[in-house]
Amino acid sequence: MMRVIGFLGVVLMLLSGTLVVARRDEPEQWIAFISNRDGNPEIYRMRPDGSDVRQLTFTTVDRVHCWVRWSRQWDRLYFADGEFVADQYDCDYTHSLPDHFRIRADGTYLTAVSRNYATVWSSNEEWFLTQDWDRIRGVNLIYRENNDGSERYFLHEGRRPRWSPNGNWIVFLSDELEGLYVMHPNGQSVKRLNLDDFEIYDEIAYVWAGDRVIFLGSPLSSSIPGGLYAIDVDTQEIEWIGDMGYVLDFNWLQLTLSPNGQWLAYKDYWIGVVDLSSGENTRLADFNLPEGASYYGLGAFSWSPDSQWIVFSKFDEAGRSKIWRIHPDGTGLEQMTFGPGEDLRPAWSPVIDMAWNGWGLMGIGAGLVAGVGLGRRWR
Repeated sequence: MMRVIGFLGVVLMLLSGTLVVARRDEPEQWIAFISNRDGNPEIYRMRPDGSDVRQLTFTTVDRVHCWVRWSRQWDRLYFADGEFVADQYDCDYTHSLPDHFRIRADGTYLTAVSRNYATVWSSNEEWFLTQDWDRIRGVNLIYRENNDGSERYFLHEGRRPRWSPNGNWIVFLSDELEGLYVMHPNGQSVKRLNLDDFEIYDEIAYVWAGDRVIFLGSPLSSSIPGGLYAIDVDTQEIEWIGDMGYVLDFNWLQLTLSPNGQWLAYKDYWIGVVDLSSGENTRLADFNLPEGASYYGLGAFSWSPDSQWIVFSKFDEAGRSKIWRIHPDGTGLEQMTFGPGEDLRPAWSPVIDMAWNGWGLMGIGAGLVAGVGLGRRWR
């Protein structure tokens, strides 16, 4: 018996060593995106340099994937699946709510998560926020669900909830109470953010930055400059960050903080960044929209984990939407996908440790061999 255990230990060590060597050049990150290159919008995966493209999902012609995002543990993707609308390549929730799924990074273990709109995950990914429409009251309702969808709790009337990085607060827009509010994850301690000097748009853009909420404000008084502001949730102190310029469409606007907290990237009808320390606004790239083309799904962007790249979609010279990347200082613009079809909604994964399981197997094998040796010694 001891010989068998020792033999298995040696085999595990050899296999794990081979695994570690084989994976030492494996990419540490992936970029997921949606493409209809096979005739139907599906989820694909590629390396950060655009190589090693792989299709992950396979669906029927009347469905479309959208809102792709990576788990913070990198090993799975979350996405929504909805009804297909021609030339839109986005989930249509006007007739039915999209289904939300998660899938492993290699395309396996597809699992249903929820059937609601605006799924927003907590930092530990144990809970997510969903938004439902109350037909009787005519308002949106915010719920909290656990990660397998088995528990669901009503939190408050409102929409567009955003979880704070530390998980202590949820910011949301209230229609009944009129304004921007925060509450604890249990729906208690609801507090209105004091933005009385600002016009609150129907689709005001906001994002968390630590314990502050950054928002795009239009002041009611001409003595206060417009642009980006940050409000501290605890002290209610407001700080002007910088000018965003003229915003063409608030329904189209998207704000995303860089992982290192230095820049705020935004999408209007172009991609731009604002340096949060200096307030400098840099317009990075236009979408080059051909006449008659649709903006749906176009321009959605994602930061690289080291904050050195922004990956996004825009049209190429042939009039097809493709995936591009650029540095936040405006240099290094590079096209990443080519060929037929439309490529949209890129999402950059966190850093992936591909060798840990190889080292783990090697440790188990070494432990078995050492155990056999000690067993023989004490016999």
